[in-house]
Amino acid sequence: LSCMGMKSVDEFDALMRALLGDRETLSMEEIERYAEKASRAANIANCLIRPEKSDLVDVLKACML
Repeated sequence: LSCMGMKSVDEFDALMRALLGDRETLSMEEIERYAEKASRAANIANCLIRPEKSDLVDVLKACML
């Protein structure tokens, strides 16, 4: 932070919010739809522990609501 002339994490947070603008959000319907699609994706088999659709919904809800 000091190399950017900032004194605190809060100052950095304010800069990032100004640069990035409003966060994206998803409706519950969109979350359900994306989780369903992701649960059927071929590359999900690459996961050591294969997530269920409900796991994917939980992750998306935590991030996007």
